[in-house]
Amino acid sequence: MVGQHPGFAYLKEMFTSGFDYHLTRVLTEQERETELKAQLERGNHRSAVQNIDEIRALLGGDVRRGFVLPFRADAILKVKGLHLQPGGMVRQLSLKADGSRQPKGRFTHDLSFSITSKDASVNARVDMSKHPEMVYGWCLLRIIHYLAALRVRHPGSRIFISKFDYSDAYKRISQSPEASAASVIRFGEVAYICWRMVFGGSPNPAGFSGFSEMLTDLANEIAMSSYSPEDYWSPTVKASHLEVRGTEMEDSDFAEAIMPAFEVPTSSTSFRDCFIDDIIDCHLDTEENRGRAGHIVQMAVHVM
Repeated sequence: MVGQHPGFAYLKEMFTSGFDYHLTRVLTEQERETELKAQLERGNHRSAVQNIDEIRALLGGDVRRGFVLPFRADAILKVKGLHLQPGGMVRQLSLKADGSRQPKGRFTHDLSFSITSKDASVNARVDMSKHPEMVYGWCLLRIIHYLAALRVRHPGSRIFISKFDYSDAYKRISQSPEASAASVIRFGEVAYICWRMVFGGSPNPAGFSGFSEMLTDLANEIAMSSYSPEDYWSPTVKASHLEVRGTEMEDSDFAEAIMPAFEVPTSSTSFRDCFIDDIIDCHLDTEENRGRAGHIVQMAVHVM
């Protein structure tokens, strides 16, 4: 059933040849060299320059994991088809293992920034019609409809909900050689060619959409099977992943739900949906679900 996913052909290409940028046109060699020299002279965005030590630490981790390849910056002009972009740093909140929030810096590639012409950047030349459609907008509504239908059919039972947020999600997707050459950054005397998908490419969320949608479909298929952690325990599951973080008071009353206006199947008492790299899991509080809920998504990720 997973093989019938509408984006299967796209995903097959991405998994076998690497993620690629489908462009409306390719720059001439003169255009590419002119833009490359201008980017070399201009350098990175101020947000990156002001956080250079943090960025170097992040890039060092990427090098150790094999996500990027460092090389001498003075060789940039000799690499065939190379495109250089400025780096930047954005600030956001992330969740720690205990559920608390902490500030986090995320290094980004500005693949929209160009100097010598309006369409010199990668993003300006991407043909979005050749990448999967973005479908994330309905995640919350689908979850709410499922929870309402589940509550109507099981009025006296608790429903648990959790979220799986995978670190470095985009970097799980390898790029094609052409895409790697098109996403290069430089800091001082070192340049980095990116083997994995970067934050900043306009088609990258759509490309990752195919991966996360198929991952979610697979997790839901596993939930509807006879899978048991006793048969196979995903190596990424830790004891803390199976703990209940918090519930209502034991004597709390559950509010009455209203059935959605259309049929919402609840033959499976657990359901997952996705928003980019976040997988949301909700399930009825049963002994079977408690035993499997912490394993299903992680098993799907391990398989893929």
